[in-house]
Amino acid sequence: MNNDFLQDCGILVDDEGLRNELNDVQRNYFSTDNRRNMGELSAGHSSSDEQSEVEVEGSAEATGSSQEEDFNVSVKTFQESDCGCSHGKNRKPCSKSLRFQDVTEHRMQCVELTSAELDLVIMGAIQSQTKSDFEWQILKDVSNKPPAQLPPIISPAGLDAARKQYLFREIRPFCRPGTEEHVAPNPDDRSDTGVNQ
Repeated sequence: MNNDFLQDCGILVDDEGLRNELNDVQRNYFSTDNRRNMGELSAGHSSSDEQSEVEVEGSAEATGSSQEEDFNVSVKTFQESDCGCSHGKNRKPCSKSLRFQDVTEHRMQCVELTSAELDLVIMGAIQSQTKSDFEWQILKDVSNKPPAQLPPIISPAGLDAARKQYLFREIRPFCRPGTEEHVAPNPDDRSDTGVNQ
């Protein structure tokens, strides 16, 4: 995730710590080496005419499980280490506000995404995390209260006489039965108090 991509998306990252953390996340979790390994796995599975399918499946499962174990270790390391930023909940580091299950779930969803798509996923997660925290802080702030007095009640002016005449003459024939008095009332009827004369 380079700075040009962030600028192309209209996101200005002035915080050097956040920029470094995004680069660390890309390098540790979404590097091309991980994709290359996944590509080799699928290529090895499709081109093995000499081995039996059972052996290939067994080796693929073993390689897949070792990759999962490596990934689990790197996620735990990421969460245990402190990134030094204060963009997480309650001004804690981002790495402390992410749950292990969430990170692994996102990783499994992101295995087949392109680099640009991964960048968008990461930026969306970061933006939603910081935006919701900010909005929640506004709600929790005691000094942020609604005004003591409510705004004045606005009474609509209603229809003038010419508009009532038009509705009665031109629109009333097209009204459904039973709705005529609501849509196009008789202009001579004085029982309607919200009408300007």
